[in-house]
Parts: sequence; structure tokens; C-alpha cells
Amino acid sequence: MKIKENITLIIGLAIPVLMIIFVAASIYLPGLFTKPEYNFVYSTGGDYSYGTQYSVIDGKIEKNVIEWPSSYSEGYVEKQKDPKLF
Repeated sequence: MKIKENITLIIGLAIPVLMIIFVAASIYLPGLFTKPEYNFVYSTGGDYSYGTQYSVIDGKIEKNVIEWPSSYSEGYVEKQKDPKLF
């Protein structure tokens, strides 16, 4: 196989491969060099009346159940959904 005869084929196949490598590197390399200063959990889909609280302890997510006082009025009760954790 002569390179001079197939230079357009080589360039045509190399450009998409190089673009894939560039995009993958631009996505994954920044994550290797950043370290978060704070441990926190961002959750959506819940509110304060869900009765659960999530916290980060020793690098693991733990679910803590909040006990409501017995004198707590139930009032408005929404069907609970599992929150999404980020």
C-alpha cells in the first residue's frame, strides 16, 4: 500500500478519529485535576416534608430518617417520590 496514493483516504479516516479523541479528552481530563472542597449532596424532587435527609459521611451517602413529633398535624400529604441525587 502506497501512502502517497491513499493520502486522502488516510486523512479522511484520521480526522473523525482525532475529533473523537479530542472530544473525549476535553470531557474527561478536567475531571482528573479538580477536587471538590466540600462534600455535599444535591437532590431534586423532594421537599422538607419528605422525612428524609441525605448526608455525606466518610465519602458515602447516608439516608437519615427524620422523626416528626407526635403532635405534628398531617394536613397536606403529597405522594412521596424518590428524590434524584447528584
